[in-house]
Amino acid sequence: MTITPEQKPLPCVSGHPLRPLAQLVGSAMVCAGLVWAPFAAAQQAAEQNTRKNSEKSTELVSLINEYRDSSAECQGREMRAAGPLAPNEQLSSIDLTAGDWKQEMQDVGYQATAARFLRLSGPESAAQAMEMIQGRYCDVLRSDEFAEIGVSRSGDAWHIVLASPLVSEQFRDRQWMDVGQEVVAKVNLARREARTCGDQQFKAAQPLTWNGRLARAAMEHSEYMAKNGILTHAGPEGESVQARVDMVEYEWGALGENVAVGQSTPEQVVAAWLNSPKHCANIMNPEFTDMGAAYETHPQTSIYWTQVFGRER
Repeated sequence: MTITPEQKPLPCVSGHPLRPLAQLVGSAMVCAGLVWAPFAAAQQAAEQNTRKNSEKSTELVSLINEYRDSSAECQGREMRAAGPLAPNEQLSSIDLTAGDWKQEMQDVGYQATAARFLRLSGPESAAQAMEMIQGRYCDVLRSDEFAEIGVSRSGDAWHIVLASPLVSEQFRDRQWMDVGQEVVAKVNLARREARTCGDQQFKAAQPLTWNGRLARAAMEHSEYMAKNGILTHAGPEGESVQARVDMVEYEWGALGENVAVGQSTPEQVVAAWLNSPKHCANIMNPEFTDMGAAYETHPQTSIYWTQVFGRER
């Protein structure tokens, strides 16, 4: 703040023997206000700007996941839908202006099996940024070798990091049903709060109950995807989730399915689904009462997830 001669403050004093105490306290408060108000205003503006950038980054993740969930043409060829990306704070913190991006990833403690970095300048909104990268990098955005994403924005610059984490041997050795029940627990935490999924508003929903038959249907599909290294809702003969659920004799009145690939923990796969509008809508759908979930690892690198939602007739 620039102070004109008329605004020039009196010197700050800690006390004066000829002034009453109340006047001294008042003088100190005025002086403190003149000194700190500009700093407080600047700090508030910085915090507001950080919050807006964070909101725009979150919106871009949602737009990218919405794009990945749809069939679309990319560079003259039709591409099938890809799994959702989970937001990762470690990836968001990577400085893409640094010279050695591999060292940057090591510094934040992220172990990747694959990674790609995108930088762009100019777009003010997430929608404008999406339009720009969709036109230039559709093949990257739709690649199923990536499972997580970090987005940050500073000024007019956007930094986007797509990566797939290394799946630990310790995780591979866990019982799939224990992991599946953790997925249900994370989903129920999400259902406790109202949520926006794309352009749909959902109220808080009742918790889902673990169902062993739906879990078997989920496990069968995860095994098929892992064996063939493909993310799909169709089974070996092109059958849908309805056929898989019929096979386990679950008489359903409502049914849904989410799949994903690459996420290394229940927390991350649920975060991926929640940041993808259609997958999020399945999680928040109040029509569902039961759920089963399972994962299977690809022989070499990746991990395939399935969750099946239902309500019996």
